[in-house]
Amino acid sequence: MSSAVATKAWIIRKGNGQLQVYPSPVVLKIDETFKIRNLTDSDATAVFPDGTVVGPNGEPRVSIRAGKCDPDLKVVAKEPKYFEYDVTLGRGLYAEGGSKPGGIIDP
Repeated sequence: MSSAVATKAWIIRKGNGQLQVYPSPVVLKIDETFKIRNLTDSDATAVFPDGTVVGPNGEPRVSIRAGKCDPDLKVVAKEPKYFEYDVTLGRGLYAEGGSKPGGIIDP
């Protein structure tokens, strides 16, 4: 039996047009596989710090298509930590929502 990969964060455009990643920080587990769902009408790029999260190609930079929640992302950090990452949409618009998106890795 295969287990579904959970969506842990969402890229959204608020009513005022502001781009945001929710929740931030997102809480992740060591070795967890997860998804970020892009609920906007623009493709997004997420860039994670080295040694935290990677996409299926083993790189910390992943594309997340508009309206989708692909690809699977993998926590590669081996100890608890806090990190910040970048999410950009379209022509380099940052999804921040008042602060840079972040993650907490906790066993």
